[in-house]
Amino acid sequence: MYGEMVSVRARANALREIADELRGSATTLTLQSDAMTWKSPAGDSFRNQLHGLAGEIGAHASALQDAAGALERHVTAVEGTKRAIQDAQAWVTARIDEAARAVRQAGEDTVGAVEGAIASAARDVPAAGSRDWLDFRQLFEKKGWAQ
Repeated sequence: MYGEMVSVRARANALREIADELRGSATTLTLQSDAMTWKSPAGDSFRNQLHGLAGEIGAHASALQDAAGALERHVTAVEGTKRAIQDAQAWVTARIDEAARAVRQAGEDTVGAVEGAIASAARDVPAAGSRDWLDFRQLFEKKGWAQ
């Protein structure tokens, strides 16, 4: 969903390796130009050009290093977001499970109370044919227990 961070991290490492190679090339170029024995205005100009080129190569190496750092920061941010999503999912799922348990328990408690009330009412019902049945019916209607 959020991309494969292993490949992004590998790309960052590859950029760092290229940057290291470029830095090494820039250093080698500088050392070789300084070691030149060509003494003349043309030789000095050539050495200056090589130093400028080495500086440009070093700047490109720094840019690659910065890009690698940006990729690493991106990987870290994405991985942090993935962890936050997993944590949120686990937390919400736990709350839903707790609510389901509470509803189940409330239902069981209600069933128990209703069964107890029915059993109690069954013990207190009037004898068959008793006038008290009329009062019982009025009680059910008054309480809204009958439709």
